[in-house]
Amino acid sequence: MAKAENRFTLSGLKDYKLEGLVNYQSSCDCQVNKEFDNLLTFSNSYLGESAFVKDKDSYFSILIGGNNRDQAKSPLLTNLTLHGEWAADDFVRHIQKSETLPCIGIWIDDASGNVYLFREVFGSIPLFYIHVPGSFFAFSASISDLLNHPLVRNYIEINVSKVVSYSIGGQVGFDDISDTFFSHIKAALPGHLLTVSKDKVVSRAQSVFHPEKWAHLKTPEDYSEEVHARFRSSVSQSAYHSKILGSHLSGGLDSSSVVSMSRYLFPERAIHTFYLHSQSKDSDESTYANLVSNAINSYHHVVNPPTNDLELLLLSTGLYGQPDTSFLSPASNLFVIASARDQGCDVLLSGHGGDAVIGNGFEHITHAFNQRNWEIVEKSLRKRVSYFPLRHNYPNWDSFHFEKKYEIVLNNFLYRRFSKLRGHGLTHLAKLYAEVSGGLGISHNYFLKRALKNYILRLVKQNVKPESSLCHREILNAANPQGENFDYTAALRENLSENHKEVLNEVFHPYVIRGQEESFALSNYYKVSNRSPFQNKDLIELSMAVPNEIKFGDGIGRAHLRQAMKGILPEEIRLRGSKATMSSSDGEVITRRLLNQSQDFLQEGMAVWDYFDRKKYAKQVEILMNPKIPYFQKTATYFHITRSISLSLWLEWVKAQKKGH
Repeated sequence: MAKAENRFTLSGLKDYKLEGLVNYQSSCDCQVNKEFDNLLTFSNSYLGESAFVKDKDSYFSILIGGNNRDQAKSPLLTNLTLHGEWAADDFVRHIQKSETLPCIGIWIDDASGNVYLFREVFGSIPLFYIHVPGSFFAFSASISDLLNHPLVRNYIEINVSKVVSYSIGGQVGFDDISDTFFSHIKAALPGHLLTVSKDKVVSRAQSVFHPEKWAHLKTPEDYSEEVHARFRSSVSQSAYHSKILGSHLSGGLDSSSVVSMSRYLFPERAIHTFYLHSQSKDSDESTYANLVSNAINSYHHVVNPPTNDLELLLLSTGLYGQPDTSFLSPASNLFVIASARDQGCDVLLSGHGGDAVIGNGFEHITHAFNQRNWEIVEKSLRKRVSYFPLRHNYPNWDSFHFEKKYEIVLNNFLYRRFSKLRGHGLTHLAKLYAEVSGGLGISHNYFLKRALKNYILRLVKQNVKPESSLCHREILNAANPQGENFDYTAALRENLSENHKEVLNEVFHPYVIRGQEESFALSNYYKVSNRSPFQNKDLIELSMAVPNEIKFGDGIGRAHLRQAMKGILPEEIRLRGSKATMSSSDGEVITRRLLNQSQDFLQEGMAVWDYFDRKKYAKQVEILMNPKIPYFQKTATYFHITRSISLSLWLEWVKAQKKGH
């Protein structure tokens, strides 16, 4: 399909480039026909980089080099202040002991033939590699660049297991975070040191978390003061070297905290804020974004969502070298960073990851429930009444007396808890129901009415049972091996208690790491560095140390961050307990538009139907177009249709790569 293949064009020029090769079958000097700022060549290998070393921005740090068997001195290229001659052991020791780990560390030991790669714990800079034992080892910060290497072209093979996990979404299951959509190409694990020899690759965790270093903190004031200091330091590091600073501003607590702290630190600096306009009242946060913008006196830009969804999805596919991970069309995200570039910004801050890193303390209620401590459950839920997020579902909420509101909050909490335990069997549920009924007192009628309502809605096709995957059944069965699931964060939390498992799983979720890789590619293309101050190791360790009851506060949640931002963040935002819903009618408009633009990639005979069941896909389109089904029940449908289109585009892109286009 020549017409589709020709659409994959990249007009931007990348600044940051990092790649290398070790050829185990060649003893001659490695010929490199590429331009780099720095190029290290050895007997059968090379390491080339552009922009990293000359960048003195403290946000990115890099340590790369190697020792040649014929040279006494070892080349060391870094933007850190390091001195002395280096050998492979020195490099490894620095990675293991340094408190401020480099974002990227690469060392080629020509004497032993070993290569060492380190990727910092948040994965800010990606490292992709291919290792063919006895033949060659190649790596790059870009899959697209890696595929351009003549040796790699012979190993372009699709990873079917990755396609399956992509079709399922958040259910990672057997998904290995080091896997890519190419069977022979891997991603170095964040926080891990990769040791590569001629015959094998060994990965072991190097980043260790130490929440115990905050054990001296006792009171809520102690914790909030330290959160203030750590967050302030991280924002300063993220923004200090920027020439023109931009910040994404959604109106929520995280993005508002980032830009307000930026103004606090840099009172005289021009700051551009970017708010992505929503067509839906349910997700409209413009009032709060304007409030923050006025308070900090920023140059405020309202970004209207673009309509060229397919064009921008094609662009992102070529940049990433893998299918886009976006839940909906990525056009809006690309347009925000493009808008920042058009305003001359070289740095774009965001509140990305704030929810996971900071935490809200709601686990306090869950733990009390699991321990059958009904007194704490009731006391905590009564605090939550003032901040109940679903109050918009009850038109007369403000006229209800407190006990009525509490009853609604309690029943919603219990319904969610029971829903998560459906797979445990009726006997278990009945026993738990009896315990809860005796401990808290619940309305039997509420549960019966809610179950009956869901049953009736399903009968009239107004409630949609979501499809777990659109893959063909035989592909699902073949790609889902039985056995233990891969647990990437297990090594990172080796010294931590079980209480921290959920936090790290959320902070370092595979799709979060993929998002980091995509963010780096976009930063390169648009020449605007995407940065989130919440992605800070000190801040995570501190948040781990803060007790859940302190985070929970008076029921508002995230109390430690709110207190830390007192006097910096406008009070209307700092004490705001509500948040715009993520589900809105915008999703339906965007998905329909992308679908209409992508028909060329959804025709019969396209490669996507080798993996996805076209009948299952057609059912999702039917749901999308059904006006009787409300938009908030189509969330899974948006996901499946967008993923189908993204996968189809990528498969056509792969065809083009195999032909050398």
